[in-house]
Amino acid sequence: MHDEHIVKLTHDVNDLLTRYIAIHDDIFRASWRRFIPIPGLFQKINYQQHFIDITNVEITLSAMKVEAAGLYENVSGAGKDCVAALNNYIASLLNSLSVLIKIIEGLKDKSKHKKYNWNEYGLHVHSYEQLREKHAALGVEVNQKWEKYRRATPHDSLSQINDPLLVRADALVQTAHLNGISTPTVLLDEFSILRETDIENWTFILTVAGVFIAATRLRNLRLGEAREQKLMDKVYEHFTRWDSKNADRAFEDCKSFFEKNFDALTKAGHEPRFVASDAIGLWIVWNVLGRAAQTNEERKLVRVVGSMTTHTFFNWWTD
Repeated sequence: MHDEHIVKLTHDVNDLLTRYIAIHDDIFRASWRRFIPIPGLFQKINYQQHFIDITNVEITLSAMKVEAAGLYENVSGAGKDCVAALNNYIASLLNSLSVLIKIIEGLKDKSKHKKYNWNEYGLHVHSYEQLREKHAALGVEVNQKWEKYRRATPHDSLSQINDPLLVRADALVQTAHLNGISTPTVLLDEFSILRETDIENWTFILTVAGVFIAATRLRNLRLGEAREQKLMDKVYEHFTRWDSKNADRAFEDCKSFFEKNFDALTKAGHEPRFVASDAIGLWIVWNVLGRAAQTNEERKLVRVVGSMTTHTFFNWWTD
């Protein structure tokens, strides 16, 4: 049991690391050019989306640190060494993320013509690079401890998680919920109408929408009925545990609404790249406002929140 837990936790941390690296690479690839943008020449970075994504990584990683500390008390030998190294690595990575979040917040403000000067940016980057070196060194230690643990553990124990996508299925509902918590907060500055809505309802609706988008994509991957069912059973287990009263009904409502509006938008000649995101955005805004979007601000919110949700969960199974 503990062997399976160690394997799963290690895989989960590695998945978060992959998400973090993707954000880091986009922020710092030719970053000096993007800090002083030349109109029409360089592609605009979606700092708002990066802020949401990296905040979700930080929240999830913090929960994993607590999980690792608890696991450490219940294992021994090579497993204990592996978990100790993993816990130290998580703590160091969280330090790096805390500074990266300041950088992304600053660049997000800069893109909106708010104050974030070059000196402040430079200090943040210098601090961030020092912290990255520390967590990179600890990452080497994790790999060494993992190899030692793997050699000391029976093969059957390490093979219990025989489908790598089960890790994604396990994490989907939690990630969708964290996304539901962070998204409204990030959008408050741009959409004043959100101040008049129920934030808890936002969180619920966005969680359901995220799970729905990922579930829809899973069906489209054609992995085979048996494998797909196994993955969805795992998602459903977490989904109904999260909300046993309303989650099922909300998911079916989302599915029905999405399919109806996806077909309607397609037949109406809607721009193809926005059909799916606008369909889910329409459902989200309808359920938050209690009615269809009417004003220009509300229609813009449909596009923004739909695109953000689709962007986060469209490649859930393949990232």
